[in-house]
Amino acid sequence: MLLPTPYCSDMAHRIAKVVGTSAGALGLVGAVLVFSASSDEPLNPAAQAVADEPPVTNFSIDAEGDCEFDPDRGGLVYEELTIKSKSTGALELSFYVQRDSLDDILPGYVSTVLTFDEKSRSHTFDLVLPVTQDDYEAGYNECYWHTGGS
Repeated sequence: MLLPTPYCSDMAHRIAKVVGTSAGALGLVGAVLVFSASSDEPLNPAAQAVADEPPVTNFSIDAEGDCEFDPDRGGLVYEELTIKSKSTGALELSFYVQRDSLDDILPGYVSTVLTFDEKSRSHTFDLVLPVTQDDYEAGYNECYWHTGGS
């Protein structure tokens, strides 16, 4: 039995769409796995020093303003970034710059390990993410963060 041409092209279009969607989904999963795999090893040598500390899971991140580009300071800056925890332990954080997707993450990132105990449940500091003027103008103007252990 021969099928009319429109059916064949419609079926081919559906198959191409499914294959394209699957490839896109696999690419995204692969990018997430690659980024997540980096959390299997400490992102910061200081993480090894506090490896016996329980991981902090209940925390908040707050900044005075948005992450803004400051060429004099060498990149995107969070002024007075405050991280508070309701529990004690260690928190490994990585801050990175992304444009449109996980494929568009700049290679440079800033990693820190903060410890919280009964006396100190808050840390405030300025954070500078390295971004060049060219990268900033190319759309790398958003700051993101990722926890090292979760």
